Amino acid sequence: MTRIEAHDSLAPLPLGMIVWRSVAVLFAGLMCAMVLTGAGQQPVRPWLAASAVPISLVFLYLVLALGVIYFPDHRREFLGEIPPPGIFALPRIWPRHQAAQALILGVGIPIVLVYLSTTVLDPILRSATGISLRSATGISTEITGENRNDWYAGVPVAWMTLTIVAHVIAEEILFRGIGLSLWQFRDHVNDQRLRAALAAGVMLWYVVVSVALFGISHAEYGAWNVLSAATFGLVIFPLVLTTRSLWPAIVAHAAGNLDAFGVLNWIR
Repeated sequence: MTRIEAHDSLAPLPLGMIVWRSVAVLFAGLMCAMVLTGAGQQPVRPWLAASAVPISLVFLYLVLALGVIYFPDHRREFLGEIPPPGIFALPRIWPRHQAAQALILGVGIPIVLVYLSTTVLDPILRSATGISLRSATGISTEITGENRNDWYAGVPVAWMTLTIVAHVIAEEILFRGIGLSLWQFRDHVNDQRLRAALAAGVMLWYVVVSVALFGISHAEYGAWNVLSAATFGLVIFPLVLTTRSLWPAIVAHAAGNLDAFGVLNWIR
């Protein structure tokens, strides 16, 4: 059994349509996460949070409806079916025991990785990010950005949790989700040269975006945070690609951030 068969029984749909629907789901998820992120910070705006899902669904089905113009022979797939989950599919590697795989790959392994990262890796990175790193990269070892706890000053814990998780989802879509989409498109391609090109693009995304840019995006919070974030991208993206799901990265990232902001305090 091939890897493709283990993940999907692929329908005979045009690649362009598959890409259209997947991109629509990706951007609808990003829109929902960004609206929730803004709604949960001070001042809290419950009305904006309540509108996040309806706005995203309207956007999703508007984009799907526009797809009918380009794929008129597939009107039913665009308008009469719920679009496939795409990057938000439950994580799995094999076709059997899907619920158990979702728990192990989507929750168990990510939580273990976060725990090991916080208790073992972070102290090593903090001790390694001294003057030599600063002179080599120009990244300060001190925190120069605003205190992120100020974002949630006076915000109820439930709202704070919602906002942190929503922000994590938005980041994961941008730094890992787009690369995962390219990997999923590869599953639907038979042309070997195109498959090779997509694989090369995903590997480039892995190094440049998931590792380097994700690390640099944390520069204002100290050099150790840059290394920690880059290491997270280095470790989690292969798991995302293997499971064809963004959930392992979302769960790991959210668990780490909720601990860092003192919502859970499950590690320290």
